[in-house]
Amino acid sequence: EPRGTGLAPKVVSVGATGPHPSARCFGAPVVRRRSQAAAAEQLSPSPPRRTRGGDATADAGPWDAEAPAAPDDRALCVWEPSDGSDSSGDGVLASGCPGLQLHAGVSRDIGRRTAMEDRHTIVNLSSSCDPASSSSSSSPSSASATAPPSSSFIGIFDGHSGEGVAEQLRRALHQHLVSEAAFPANMSSALLGAFAAFDTSLLKDAAATRAAGVGSEGGGEDPGSTALAAVVSGCRLHLANLGDCRAVAARRDLHLRSPSDAVPEQGGSASQDAGPWPEGALVEVREAPSAELRGQRGLIVEVRSVARRLYVVRMLRDGALKPFRQNALRLLSELRAVRLTEDHKPSLPRERRRIEALGGAMEAPAGPRGPARVKGIATSRSFGSQAARPFVSAEPDVGEHTLEPGRDVFVVLASDGIWDVLEDQLVVDLVWEQVSSVHDARVPPATVLKEAAGVILQTAMERGSLDNLTCLILLLTWLA
Repeated sequence: EPRGTGLAPKVVSVGATGPHPSARCFGAPVVRRRSQAAAAEQLSPSPPRRTRGGDATADAGPWDAEAPAAPDDRALCVWEPSDGSDSSGDGVLASGCPGLQLHAGVSRDIGRRTAMEDRHTIVNLSSSCDPASSSSSSSPSSASATAPPSSSFIGIFDGHSGEGVAEQLRRALHQHLVSEAAFPANMSSALLGAFAAFDTSLLKDAAATRAAGVGSEGGGEDPGSTALAAVVSGCRLHLANLGDCRAVAARRDLHLRSPSDAVPEQGGSASQDAGPWPEGALVEVREAPSAELRGQRGLIVEVRSVARRLYVVRMLRDGALKPFRQNALRLLSELRAVRLTEDHKPSLPRERRRIEALGGAMEAPAGPRGPARVKGIATSRSFGSQAARPFVSAEPDVGEHTLEPGRDVFVVLASDGIWDVLEDQLVVDLVWEQVSSVHDARVPPATVLKEAAGVILQTAMERGSLDNLTCLILLLTWLA
């Protein structure tokens, strides 16, 4: 095991399968090299059973949907944190960024659906692997010549019409990434290549399945899945988004005042360049005609007027909606939510223009809370869903975010079952309330993060979410 990393490598061939999503992401050290043939012979876990109030569990048995293989059989290194952590996992993820420690915690729930179609991946990746050193011996020390992990990969995959494509993404997308020639020097290019390679493999497999006259795998007639992939490498967060999962960063913002800061009266010295407080922000009433209102807390649900700093606040005590000027409120949110990805919805103007240019049309929502659709799909970009092509695209948006010491605190990646009912700022506030209140160093960071993610799931359920729910929190700890 490389000294000081707390990590042991698992050397696998391109196309090999990984652990089931309900298994520990932070597993025991394993060093092995498997061929594609050996990987194909291995029995994979069955899909998760239906659960409430927690992660899905697994039954033993074969898995039907096989992951599309990457282009070749060269070995790659997938590292799993393995520092003796318990089942909650407290291994440190790799970043290649001096002074940055990463921890991740995830919580999942079937919600009000009859099947769990969400999947996720958390792995460390090495840019260099010596397969000869790992094949000559089965001991962890035999891989000591292998370069330590230089980046971490996190993926959220929200399946529809069956879990098959989401499961294949969980197994294979990070392997396609490492097989790209651009990895790790040009991560954006590598992510684009990995998404394209997976889509090509998926289409070939589907064509072969149709030619053989075999029904679709994964429980759906035309299964598909959105994909949100995040790679932390060299003090940068690289993102590739396909569909309506979302990444939101929590940042310390100089314009977002702390609870002790007084808000200047109208006409005072407050900078208007700071912008209005965000929707979902937690506030406390400082001034009100009614003494009963003073001291009550609420959430900003609407910025009624930016120029006048007029907000509509939903009071936490009784749910009543009240208008307030900014100088009558105290902001309790300490971190600002920064949305890092854009949801690919058919109603999004640029997506609607793309669909209509191809001769398609957006289907109006069926009800007041229903989503707009294209070819019956509630997202305009997705893997699979071939009957909806080309209107449903498999081309992701790719971008990067520079991680700044002292400013970037954590990142939340979640499926649309969360974001359909919760504001970005509310999610950030709820997570920070949980994380910042823990002062016991004996509690593993991933345990704290998993519990915080569980709070997000519970709140989304209380808000009426009808979808599967997955929330993953990536905590950034900057060392002095």
